[in-house]
Amino acid sequence: MYLPVLSAFEYFYEMIRVCKKSGYIVFDCYSDVEFTVETIENWLKSIDRYPVVLPSQSILDFFRKNDCKFCHQFLNKYGHGYSLYFVFQKLPSES
Repeated sequence: MYLPVLSAFEYFYEMIRVCKKSGYIVFDCYSDVEFTVETIENWLKSIDRYPVVLPSQSILDFFRKNDCKFCHQFLNKYGHGYSLYFVFQKLPSES
């Protein structure tokens, strides 16, 4: 995701809004946890300057606060580092 932090979280709200109950939300981003000094050096050796790093813990907290269960995460080689995929499930309504 190459959006500023607040724009990314606006998209997260929209993902939650349109997802059906018990549905899944899956996306990737450059995570602050995975964006190590080695990764930064790899990016600096390239001409690419597009990554936007998002705070992993804030993403987890945001989705949990908005009635989504964290299911899984995994890394995928992308660009000069790794993107982190998140998988959430929207919780069914309690009735």
